[in-house]
Amino acid sequence: VTANWKTQYYLTTAVDPEGAGTVDPAPPGRWYDSGETANFSTTPNAGYEFGGWQGDYTGTDLSGSLVMDGTKTVTAAYGVVHKITIRTSPDGLKFTVDGTAYTGSHDFNWLEGDTHTISVDSPQAGGAGVQYVYTDWSDGGAQSHTYTVETSDATVTANFKTQYYLTINSSHGSPTGNGWYDAGTEATFGVTSPESGGAGTQYVFANWTGTGSGDRKSTR
Repeated sequence: VTANWKTQYYLTTAVDPEGAGTVDPAPPGRWYDSGETANFSTTPNAGYEFGGWQGDYTGTDLSGSLVMDGTKTVTAAYGVVHKITIRTSPDGLKFTVDGTAYTGSHDFNWLEGDTHTISVDSPQAGGAGVQYVYTDWSDGGAQSHTYTVETSDATVTANFKTQYYLTINSSHGSPTGNGWYDAGTEATFGVTSPESGGAGTQYVFANWTGTGSGDRKSTR
């Protein structure tokens, strides 16, 4: 009389970090007959993103399988996801993330520790006679730089200053002062006077007229 036996091997399952998702079969695992195919899968919990399997299986799909010809271990590895908001101030300007252009404000769900390239063009046109010039990023990075996702949600802002264009029109007196000026700064402009108009004629400055807000200050 012979007592016959079959060989079984244990599949150990785990999730890293613990609580990031669930695994089937549930940890610590289960027994399989020798030569049997072990199917396993994982489901992420909110706030985590599946990164791939570690151990005796290294696929990146949510499910996988192994032939049980020995003891096996599989671990579902997850990363923590954070909401990173990229925006501009003033709102509505353009920026680029990893080569893709966006306007205004955009939310990204990025893995903790990942890196992304963020940048802005400068200057950027506004309405007629208005432009926006880059000053700094709120995270202290350069105009184009690599941003590393840290351990919490974050907002990163590209700051710009507003500039206005001053146009000086005069048919005489060699006008000066045309150009871009930061909002709130004083623009100095002027003409020369008198200006000769030929034999027995000259042109003498009388007054300034114009459009736009602000006090008119000049040299002449």
